[in-house]
Amino acid sequence: MIVDCANNTELAKELMAYLKEKNIQAYIQDGMVMTAQDLKLENLEMFLKHTDRHKHKAQLIDKMRFLISIPSNLEALGLESCEFCGYIGHSVEIEVHRRSHQAL
Repeated sequence: MIVDCANNTELAKELMAYLKEKNIQAYIQDGMVMTAQDLKLENLEMFLKHTDRHKHKAQLIDKMRFLISIPSNLEALGLESCEFCGYIGHSVEIEVHRRSHQAL
């Protein structure tokens, strides 16, 4: 299993220590926590609760990879989404992009 900690090395180190306390062997490679044992979403949610990381969310990306990150909405990042196709960009880019749909 791979747990991507969104480039947060402190989080990765704390997760590795937490998993070892739970008798799950883990190591860090390329900034991600790796384990040969299966993890469940509940394991990661308990870790976040245990470390008082209430803003963070753990989610399953695919059957072998989790992501732990702080979710944010597009507007908070200064981005918008095209309602026709889902393209994401800054507001000026989106205005121009939307016009391309009208030309079709």
